[in-house]
Amino acid sequence: MKKNLMSVLILVLCLVNLVFNALIVFTILPQSKQLNNMITDVCQAINLNLKSGSAVGADSVPADQITVYKVLADGEKEQMTVSVKDGVCVFAASLSLNNNSENASKFTVDVLTSQNSIIASTIQKVVAKYTCAELKNVESREDIIDEILVDMQDMYGKDYVISVNLSSVVTSP
Repeated sequence: MKKNLMSVLILVLCLVNLVFNALIVFTILPQSKQLNNMITDVCQAINLNLKSGSAVGADSVPADQITVYKVLADGEKEQMTVSVKDGVCVFAASLSLNNNSENASKFTVDVLTSQNSIIASTIQKVVAKYTCAELKNVESREDIIDEILVDMQDMYGKDYVISVNLSSVVTSP
């Protein structure tokens, strides 16, 4: 008798749960859609860009407005040597900078040169988290470059640093 009573109790609780879920779907979800529409309308009214977190890509900046800054290891060598998880990686790094950015006057090449060790250290920390195989693989190397780009854009501005380039990548386990 107890097993049947428990089965009935569980069935009743499942039905109550189903009713509450239906209530949520039909009352709360339309309200959140209305709220999203209202936020969109307000943003359009005050001319806010809803994708303000997106960065300026290298494709959207003309080539004559891009400056390439070579990151130097130890302030003098173009090749950086980094110990990765399973070996050593040697590469050259550079940043593509948008000359028309608001930060271009604030972060001139002279300022970047004085902060070169910080830039190199940031790049080296990101690369050190990966393995030789990941550095050799083009797709995972793009992920590494994207991670470095995010760090550089956090430091200097999303519209100023538009791309990071890793070249001459050589790894040895």
